Amino acid sequence: MLHAILLLSYFAMTASFAVPYARPMMNMMEKMYFTHSNFKDLPSNKIKDTFDVISQKEGYCFMATISKDKSIENYPFGSVTGYALNENGLPIFALSKMSRHTKNIYENNAVSMVILEKNKIENAFQKRVVITGNIKKINNDIVDFDCVVPSDKTINFKDQYTKYHPNSMWIDFPDVSMYILDEIKDIYYISGPGQTAKINPNHYNNYIEFNKNMSL
Repeated sequence: MLHAILLLSYFAMTASFAVPYARPMMNMMEKMYFTHSNFKDLPSNKIKDTFDVISQKEGYCFMATISKDKSIENYPFGSVTGYALNENGLPIFALSKMSRHTKNIYENNAVSMVILEKNKIENAFQKRVVITGNIKKINNDIVDFDCVVPSDKTINFKDQYTKYHPNSMWIDFPDVSMYILDEIKDIYYISGPGQTAKINPNHYNNYIEFNKNMSL
């Protein structure tokens, strides 16, 4: 009988504590859920659509850099270059130091890249993504005798790049370095004329992280 009374008292105490704490706990769970998987605030799951466009293999983009050439100083300079994605869904590049866009990046690392589905311009109804942010170089370890030995991070980035561009043998040329656009300021997804969605970079990062965890 005593055991029954104690058990009933335990359940009563548990229930009394559960009522005030249940709602905050649910709020926390909802916040975690919406942070990672409630992407329906964007019509037709635009974050997934965005990733589908930019994750295509053998991808190329139009990149705009800020020119430092005296004749067009501070004007946008457009070029076409290959790109890939690292494990965090961030664009990475293999750029030659002789290229004009690379020289521009040395002076001003603000860039904007345009990616089209199918990797080519066909019409105004194509899906496309515009990513704007800051790009930075992945540094190498330099040893004596003017010999440059790639760092482990550079080797990792090259491996990731060649998964998207398996025929990029030139990636090991001495004038080529790896870059990453890891400070994204703005993402725009355009699915057709007048059909645009501004993607919060944090939501994009959460989408990548959520899918990485789901694949474990």
